[in-house]
Amino acid sequence: MTSKISTRNKFKCPIFGSPEDISQINLPTYKDMLRSCFFERINLAPKTGNKESSFSRIVENVATKIEFVWAKASTAIATHSRVLQIIHIYYGKYTNFKKSYKRDNTSKAFQTKINAFREEACTKLFDIAVCKCNTFEDCNCERTKKLHRNEHNFLKDQQTTRLLYIGSLDINETKPLQNIADNSDRKAHNLYLNHTQTTPNAYDPKYKYLTPLLSRSSQMRPGLLSTAVIGDKFGASDWAVAAIASSVLHYVGLITSNHSNLVVDKNKLRREKTNVRKDLKF
Repeated sequence: MTSKISTRNKFKCPIFGSPEDISQINLPTYKDMLRSCFFERINLAPKTGNKESSFSRIVENVATKIEFVWAKASTAIATHSRVLQIIHIYYGKYTNFKKSYKRDNTSKAFQTKINAFREEACTKLFDIAVCKCNTFEDCNCERTKKLHRNEHNFLKDQQTTRLLYIGSLDINETKPLQNIADNSDRKAHNLYLNHTQTTPNAYDPKYKYLTPLLSRSSQMRPGLLSTAVIGDKFGASDWAVAAIASSVLHYVGLITSNHSNLVVDKNKLRREKTNVRKDLKF
């Protein structure tokens, strides 16, 4: 018979405390991962008639959330199957401690072991980044897996003091990024003015065919750069920024079923972001 589980208010792990969902502004530690498993276990209960959910389903949800947070940090990560494997292995360690907790809790040797396990889980980053190089200067990873300087600095912070958060930028990085965005907006505005000044009036009967000064895709180039910079500034994922930008263009009528060449692709945004970071020597 499948057992029913306790509510979130009643459930509390004797080792790591209450259930808690994954934070969206910090990369998770192993403790965060475990507490998220508790959270998902209870969160899925109403969908299963308040009965115990399969652990594979719980792990699947937790892994997806963790991958999403890492994606917001613009970091190349391990495969989904590898993330699932890491969660299963570490949760197995936790389960072994929990099984013997009531029996051995008074033992000094057990207390020493469990305190060490708790300390590790609280301080160790649940690191699923592909790049494991200690510093930016010593990184030998291939281009698609290589971290930029600011991402290395962010990871170092998350492994130690954890003072930074996803989307936060050092003031020295924010100013040049903002200047680039402002310049891009000015260029786009100037291109628009030039276009309207040199293009004949569409309602003038003398002109049967109008040739624009620039193609649509050419006019989009400065705007795409600005979009990439702003997305990077606020730590938004490439696919989210691309989806929002494409939705806006569709709403204003620039993207139609017959004209879909202006659909913003996440790879285009990623290239623009890479070019900006190269210019800033990140």
